[in-house]
Amino acid sequence: MMINGAVEVITASIVAGLTQHAALHPLDTLKVRLQYSKGVPMSTSVRGALGDALRDLELPPGTTKAARPQPPKESRLWRAPLVVDLVGATRLLRRTPLKSLYAGLVPSLVAVVPTAVVYMPVYEAAAAVFGGVLPTPIVAPAAGVATGVACSLVRVPLSVAKSRVQLGLAP
Repeated sequence: MMINGAVEVITASIVAGLTQHAALHPLDTLKVRLQYSKGVPMSTSVRGALGDALRDLELPPGTTKAARPQPPKESRLWRAPLVVDLVGATRLLRRTPLKSLYAGLVPSLVAVVPTAVVYMPVYEAAAAVFGGVLPTPIVAPAAGVATGVACSLVRVPLSVAKSRVQLGLAP
């Protein structure tokens, strides 16, 4: 009976992870491209779209620095980091082909299965080991840390592969 429950939990975790990664992958691609936009060589199409969007943020087309429209002095809205990020992401999104937003989806989806399979068994084993050694209030956080380390060993290499594909750096 316990095995069936574990299989159900792992299956639900895999389905949820696959759904989440597939739905949010375009946002992750935009985030990765904006984060790595400076100093990292990228493929021509990614570099072109990113460069165009960043230039748009710096200076609207057809204007000189002197003629650049300035927000009113009393308005701090246009300098707010969230607004600047939204404007940059919107401009990048307009210039990026939809298909390229899904670059790196396969490594992202591949990482879901091993992470889900590792998570629960490692947590249960760590909780059992720490339960006899540590005070009760510390057992769950310690087991969580051990689980995080184990899952990172699985997830990080695949995350690096995903980021390289998103940036056009994969062979």
